[in-house]
This record gives sequence, structure tokens and C-alpha cells, in this order.
Amino acid sequence: LAFAAMVVLSVFLGLFSLRQMSQLQEQTSTVVDNNLPSVMILSEYRRDLDLMRRLEALLLLETPVKEQGEYRASFDKTVAKFEELNRTYVEPTLIGSPGEAVLAAAFKKDLAAYIAAATRIRASAQDPGQHPELLNHMLNTTRGLYFTTSEQLDKVIQYNVD
Repeated sequence: LAFAAMVVLSVFLGLFSLRQMSQLQEQTSTVVDNNLPSVMILSEYRRDLDLMRRLEALLLLETPVKEQGEYRASFDKTVAKFEELNRTYVEPTLIGSPGEAVLAAAFKKDLAAYIAAATRIRASAQDPGQHPELLNHMLNTTRGLYFTTSEQLDKVIQYNVD
């Protein structure tokens, strides 16, 4: 009788353990399939956002024409990368909840405003006569937009990490 009780207890313990492991598997799949790809894409946004800010400054520095061309090409590639990321980071594939969708929409709106303001620098930077005005634009307009966009991106990242 004692042996049968031990067998029954062992079977119940085994079934309970399998059920718990199944739930753990589901949670792990959620992280790997949804959260991890989102965090990877968001890190690309962060890298490109910081690169664009550096390119703004580089475009306004007194540099040779060849380097200016390289900076403009890099700027254009970064804008294209943002467009690609915006097409990838969408509901429901990577944005998994209404809360994240709201944060992502606010971030994308700020990002679009920042890109538009930074594009003004890219378009006119080769004219040295406009540098004082563009420097003012960079310090007073795009700087604030960069910080706002960066804060929105941090909120989306934090949402995915938590």
C-alpha cells in the first residue's frame, strides 16, 4: 500500500512538473518570438538616431567636398534605414500590445518630425553662407526634436524590456 501511494505521488509530481514546464515553454516562446526581435529593431533605431545626430554636426563642419558627399550619402542611407525599420516594426508582428502600439506611434511621429528638421540641414549644408542659420537650427530645433524622439524611443524600449 505504501509503495502504491509513492507511485501515485510520483505520477502526480511528474504530471505537475510537465505542466509547469509547458507553461515555461510558452513564456519563453513569447519572449523569443515577440520581445527579442522588437528589442533588436529598437536597438537599430537607437543606433541610427544617434548616427543621424552626428551626421548633422559633420555636415556643418568645415570639411572637404569629398567628405561632405560621404556624409550626405550616409545621411540618405540612414533615412532609408529608418523607412525600412518603420515598415518592419509594425502591428501585429512585432508590436504585441495596445500599450506598445501607443508608445510606438508617438515615437514614429517624433522621429518623422526629427528627420524632416534634420533633412533641412542635409539639403543646405553645402552652402557655407547658410551655416550660421543652420547651426542655430541644429541647436534650437533639431536638438530638441532629437531629445524628444530619444525619450520616446527609451519608453518603447523600456516597455519591451519590462
